[in-house]
Amino acid sequence: MPGTQPTDEMPSARQIPAPGSELPILPPFLAPSPGWMEKLGLLQSHGLLKGIPVGVLGALLEKCETITLARGEVLLRPGETNQTLYFLLSGQLEVHLDSRDSGNSFPVEAGEVIGEMSIIEQREVAAWVVGEQPSTLLAMPERVFWDEFLLIPQATRNLLRMLISRVRKTDAVLVTELERKVRFEHMQRELQSAAKIQASILPSVKPLFPNHRQVAAHAVMKPAREVGGDFFDALAINDHCVCVAVGDVCGKGMPAAMFMVRVVTLLRMCVLREQNPADILPAVNRLLCETNEECMFVTLAVALLDTRTGKLTYLNGGHNPPFFAINGQPFQIWRPPPGPLLGFDASGVFSTGELTLQPGDGLVLYSDGVSEAENSRHEQFNVERTASALAQSAPEGNVAGMVNHLVSAITNFAGGAEQSDDMTILALRYLGDQALSPAT
Repeated sequence: MPGTQPTDEMPSARQIPAPGSELPILPPFLAPSPGWMEKLGLLQSHGLLKGIPVGVLGALLEKCETITLARGEVLLRPGETNQTLYFLLSGQLEVHLDSRDSGNSFPVEAGEVIGEMSIIEQREVAAWVVGEQPSTLLAMPERVFWDEFLLIPQATRNLLRMLISRVRKTDAVLVTELERKVRFEHMQRELQSAAKIQASILPSVKPLFPNHRQVAAHAVMKPAREVGGDFFDALAINDHCVCVAVGDVCGKGMPAAMFMVRVVTLLRMCVLREQNPADILPAVNRLLCETNEECMFVTLAVALLDTRTGKLTYLNGGHNPPFFAINGQPFQIWRPPPGPLLGFDASGVFSTGELTLQPGDGLVLYSDGVSEAENSRHEQFNVERTASALAQSAPEGNVAGMVNHLVSAITNFAGGAEQSDDMTILALRYLGDQALSPAT
């Protein structure tokens, strides 16, 4: 029955030592033995550990423990506090969404993980997790997960793929087996977790470039749904060059958010790696096309600014034309050289545009959720209203006030009408070397 309290007769998994408690120097499965290579191969084939170098994997697993779970033994109960991520190495678990023996359940197979939702959300366990078959698990403390595991790029990619797989599996089970209320609540939890991961990828420091006083930048992202496909990025390339970007991934919800994380990761890598700015978008595009079975794509606007000279290089990946304010004039649309969207055609040809900014000049990048925001009469905010709002915004240099004024103008125009698209705005103003002079 739902709400039934566990009894002493229910078997329970052994308790996992808290981080910092005494553990063997090397886990038994890494100690030299005739079956060492076989066991290491089992770990490396696990979906979340696949592709991690042996040395990195070994050092990480020294901080974990293996446990065994008998058939019918309880690993996690609703209401418990969980501080462990479990890698299922062999066997099978069953997740029961309401009561201990509920038929509203789905399996967790070898190569998957369990416990990630309570760790990511920082909430109590919400479902029963029971051994369906005798199982062997690797237990990773929460501190190791946050502080060390997620810092490994391959591990982050593996986790995102696994979350997508979990969402699809859960959705299929809920559609066929669960009542509408249970399905809605569980999917909401999955979306909230994806939103947290998505938010952790985007820049959170304010100002966006604290070590580059020659430039002021501010950005906001407001998803129309709990997890959207819009994003922005701000990256310091070196002591005199910075990069800003705004993108819009096709679709909504979990798939768009996961693809967005991939785009941001590849963009940062290529910006730092490519010496010629013109090579950045072609490199990102080729990498996105390599493994894109879902046929997803993204529009992307990227601007690289040399803070010493004011030279700005604009890269257009099929995105909305930006607004520029030059020589004290109000913001106006600038039509950059055309470029294709990314992720669709690996042979796409991209062009670059260049401008030289003077102190006080500004740039605004935005997604189509800005110009296409609608009111109750289905009228769009459009480019003209956007330019007018920018012209009436905060004084020169106050980019945060300018962005907030534009957001308020869109909100007032929409009048509470529900929006179908995400809204992202990034504003940048070049201040030049005068920003380095001490105040007088």
